[in-house]
Amino acid sequence: MTTTIGRPLSTLPTRIGLVVLASWILLSACGGESDGDAAALQWRPCGDGAECAELVVPRDRSEPDGATFTLPVLRLPATGPDRLGSLVINPGGPGISGVGYLRRDGGDLAALRERYDLVSFDPRGVGGSDPVMECMDEAQVTAVRDRPSVPVGPDQERAAIDSARSIADACRSRFAEWLPHVGTADVVGDLDDLRAALGEDQLTYLGFSYGTYLGAEYASTFPERTGRMVLDGAMDPALDYDAVRRDQAIAMDAALGRFVADCQQDTDCPLTGGVAGGLGQLQELVRTLDREPYTAPDGRMLSGGRALALLQSATYFPPGTWDDLRAVLGDALAGRYQPMLELAHGPALMVNPADTQYLSVLCHDLETSTSTDDVPVLAEQWRALAPIDGPSRAWSTAPCHVWPTRSPAPPAPVRAAGAGPILVVGTTHDPATPVGWARSLAQQLDSARYLEWEGDGHLAYGRAGPCVSRIVESFLFRNGDPPGRTTCAADG
Repeated sequence: MTTTIGRPLSTLPTRIGLVVLASWILLSACGGESDGDAAALQWRPCGDGAECAELVVPRDRSEPDGATFTLPVLRLPATGPDRLGSLVINPGGPGISGVGYLRRDGGDLAALRERYDLVSFDPRGVGGSDPVMECMDEAQVTAVRDRPSVPVGPDQERAAIDSARSIADACRSRFAEWLPHVGTADVVGDLDDLRAALGEDQLTYLGFSYGTYLGAEYASTFPERTGRMVLDGAMDPALDYDAVRRDQAIAMDAALGRFVADCQQDTDCPLTGGVAGGLGQLQELVRTLDREPYTAPDGRMLSGGRALALLQSATYFPPGTWDDLRAVLGDALAGRYQPMLELAHGPALMVNPADTQYLSVLCHDLETSTSTDDVPVLAEQWRALAPIDGPSRAWSTAPCHVWPTRSPAPPAPVRAAGAGPILVVGTTHDPATPVGWARSLAQQLDSARYLEWEGDGHLAYGRAGPCVSRIVESFLFRNGDPPGRTTCAADG
């Protein structure tokens, strides 16, 4: 975990808050749109009871009359008579379409919709945004996914660095003027524009995963405009990118161990030899495919890199993702790879090393060195911490080491003094946003309450059962605040 030595949290400026506020001051001085005259959204029906609109925002807030992003917005109107206002939701990523999420999964939020209009949007560069930051074509993305899990030897290491440079160069060549303006600081400004356009004095917000980082930075930048927030699967804004990937590697190795232990409770589990033996089998499966990838008759490939990405993805949403992985492991361990290939080429593969919408935000926001020589050193250091995922996660940082844009300020803790109450939610065995991040964020934020679910997988609300649902919904419905720290059992 990255910490700042010698300065108490109360004296630390918020890096993104300072950047956004500087832009806001400049925009106001230039006669730009203020909170009081933000244009209302023009809603239109767009199927299945939803309403759609567009939010137009300046690419660069220091040039309010310059180029713009057009962001799709979707609303599911409240279903009950006691409407409280708008609840803005960000599903995470970065790089996940909020509009697509709300269309697909809005039914899972029916309890919240009774009291709130549910609203989400595609952040700048994402989904239906115009423009959208798609830097590589399908063939280029496939080539990245089909690499070995970890390069071995000088030739493969050079190829991995060249691949990282090609990703960064593709974004630079296609979006040079846009790349500096898709970071979290810019999206914080868009989120405030959305709040104003919805006619809300304060932002009521539900953020998942990266959406917690966005929400925390909004609260720090505009505390007086921050109403109730739930931040589920929290990121720690104080961490640089290397620390993020290292912590994820450790958490993913631990989550795979829990998958193995769960699998071995049944007699038909293909993994043997206790947890250590089962993890060894998974590691050897990846190494085997690193040495000789399987190619299907239609030309699709199951490489070591794609197989490891599938293992990592399987830790996100158990028990379903655990069950899917278990169903193909027996064949794969016996050298029959087609079932695993089918799973690894479908929606089950959530980990994508070529996601340029993700990289264009986090490589910009989260500090890394500018030397690719650091990457193989990290790989060996992290191998000792997380033998399966450590080296791969280290090599996944390579594009950020050569990324063409950088935030002007490093990561720093947030305080958000004066913001409304914020409920931070962590999951004890979360592989993607390790629980230590949620605990840290709850300590940083002045108005935070902390809820921890003793469960597996990524995120809690909607997965964890009635204990978490009751606390989150009561908090958002303004029926009272939970105590400073609350724990929900795995079966609660």
